[in-house]
Amino acid sequence: MTSMKFIKTGVPQTIPVGAFVYPTFGANVGTSRDVVIGSYLGTDNKVQMADTLNFSVDIGAHARVYGLPAALSVSGGGRAFYTRSYSHLRPIKSFKASFKYPFKNMIVPYFKRKQGKILSEMLSFDLKDLTPEERQEKITEMVKKLKESFSVGDSLIITDNIGVGANAGVGAGFGNIVRAGINAGQTNLVVSRLH
Repeated sequence: MTSMKFIKTGVPQTIPVGAFVYPTFGANVGTSRDVVIGSYLGTDNKVQMADTLNFSVDIGAHARVYGLPAALSVSGGGRAFYTRSYSHLRPIKSFKASFKYPFKNMIVPYFKRKQGKILSEMLSFDLKDLTPEERQEKITEMVKKLKESFSVGDSLIITDNIGVGANAGVGAGFGNIVRAGINAGQTNLVVSRLH
């Protein structure tokens, strides 16, 4: 409405102070391969390779104040996020050895689905209805299968994280040459970890 008056009269109009708020949403998928010397994610191999696959989503809001003098800007926002990481660690003999493993192995859940099936099978048994001998035999059989699917020193780590964050900023000067900001939060809480 104010812009229409300017077009009709040619006289600049004042804009009332207000805020424009819009939602934000994001999703990410990432993968990495790291070669680490020493302890990493709770393991103690001398040299190890870590293949990781991450999935994350976040939701939040961003706000900008309008109607302020042209040399001043005020904005802020907040967000919450959830991340799940699958990491497969395996000991290796040298850095060069890491190049021998195919990069497709970085899709950890796909290549570790066999172990997942074994774990699901272990958890689905109703051991209460078995005799102590049958129960021990079944547990021994499942643990043997699981040990066969992992090499010595292998670790599979599944981590869930949640977090929140907030930010605010104030800018002053032509083109916001001087800008001050503050960030708060970015709390990262490990909800669960299977190792």
